[in-house]
Amino acid sequence: MERVYVIGHRPPPVTGENLCLRQLEVTLRDLGREVMSRSRSDVRNLLLWRSSIWLAAGGKKIGHLRDVLWLVWWRLCGCQVNIYIHNISWRNFKKHAWFWRFLGKGNFRFVVLTDEISGALESAGLPAIRLNNTLADGSEPDAAESRAPVRRLLWMSAVTVEKGFPIAYSVFLKLRAQHHDWRLDVYGAGPLSMDSARFPDVHFHGFTQDAEKQAALDAGGIFILPSSYVNETQPLSIIEALANGIPFVASTIGGIKVMRGGSAAMPAGVCIESAAPVEQWVSAVESVYANYASYSQAAKEVYRQDFSRAAYRTGVSRLMSKSAN
Repeated sequence: MERVYVIGHRPPPVTGENLCLRQLEVTLRDLGREVMSRSRSDVRNLLLWRSSIWLAAGGKKIGHLRDVLWLVWWRLCGCQVNIYIHNISWRNFKKHAWFWRFLGKGNFRFVVLTDEISGALESAGLPAIRLNNTLADGSEPDAAESRAPVRRLLWMSAVTVEKGFPIAYSVFLKLRAQHHDWRLDVYGAGPLSMDSARFPDVHFHGFTQDAEKQAALDAGGIFILPSSYVNETQPLSIIEALANGIPFVASTIGGIKVMRGGSAAMPAGVCIESAAPVEQWVSAVESVYANYASYSQAAKEVYRQDFSRAAYRTGVSRLMSKSAN
């Protein structure tokens, strides 16, 4: 049985990087690999001779002397290293492209979430392969039928200015002025949720997981994320919405705009510049609501084609096959 080492930072909180690594490990085991989890400081990494390695480079850049020494050692050991990038840290790799070209020689490649990142790395002469995210926990929902429209904005992210919560709140107020039954349900934590008095009529539910999160998704609505967060790439929260047939209205930052789907007949949502006037956001939400059944069906189709666990498994399997060749 082939042994694969998954190496990365594993802090106690639930983070996007940890969720991605967890699903990667589950998928590798399903594909018949023996998976060994290691931290980047683990001295047992010296034993990795001609091994397949997935090195997480999401939360922190790789640039510490220890990391460089590991990479040089793995190069000498003939290891195939997949550098798994979850966010904007790819800029650090492009900045030092000469080092990676020198180190690579076929042994190193970057696994990234968006075409933008892969294109930027490849323009610097660094090999990059796309691998979409997928659901990290729980079972895949049974979304056989389209959802009915509900006047509900759904927020499932950090409650911060960077993520665009004040914009979402302004959109909610304008929608509610037209139809009093609009509501904004917020599932997440952050500085702004600690000051809930500033946002009357918003339903703050705090951080949720598992059955509670699924119940929130089952209630339907329109997912909203006017993010201007510079590290935004492919939010797991949008993938969760798509899996449940919930369309989204979000900013164009990072890889979000591609998450509408390229091969589907209809997009799974609407993307707008985060700095656009609030009225434009309101108009987008109203458009999605007016055509909700079609958007909901598109959301499920985009999930099935691009972000389902089956699609993810196929992508990982293809990568591992290339490693073996």
